[in-house]
Amino acid sequence: MKNLQPKDIDDDLLMHFENTGEDPTDWEEVTFFDEETGLAVVSVDGVYGAVNRNGETVIPIIYDYAMIRFSESLLAVKKNNKWGYVDSHHKIVIPFEYDNISDYKFEDGKLWMKNNSVLGTVDYFSEDNAFVCKDGKIGIINKQNEIVFPFIYQEISSYNEKYLCVSYDKLKYGVVDFNNKTILPFKYDFLIRMKRF
Repeated sequence: MKNLQPKDIDDDLLMHFENTGEDPTDWEEVTFFDEETGLAVVSVDGVYGAVNRNGETVIPIIYDYAMIRFSESLLAVKKNNKWGYVDSHHKIVIPFEYDNISDYKFEDGKLWMKNNSVLGTVDYFSEDNAFVCKDGKIGIINKQNEIVFPFIYQEISSYNEKYLCVSYDKLKYGVVDFNNKTILPFKYDFLIRMKRF
């Protein structure tokens, strides 16, 4: 297990050096620790993993990107341009098969790149479910990687225990239930987000 110091990591989470002009000496100056797992996401030379409070790497620093925090004890990590989820022991819980849900773009339309991989996000788990993207379609999976809602739409903007706001083309939105029965037709430019589970 490699041991790191706060000054060893890329200071891209809280930008301690930019704000103070001094190398960080405390982990809380450059990252934050998940209460459930006791781990914090870090990057070294643009490669991501997670450390414990002693600076020991628990999730090896091998990933192209990682979400900034854990959700329900899982961390979304990106390898070879695909997202998956690992637990706090570095066991792969969700295989690396999901694409970016969205891409970050500059005002001029250019994509933000890191490690030759377009940065995008997967979702955090909430009540055992997460939005994920596969082949340009958004679906919902649970922590067992079972499909809760199939990959049909380009966007699922929100959902609750009964209904989902969805769009085939990100232009017109409708509401469906979890059996994909249309509740509100696809004629709306905007729908107010529904409270999740």
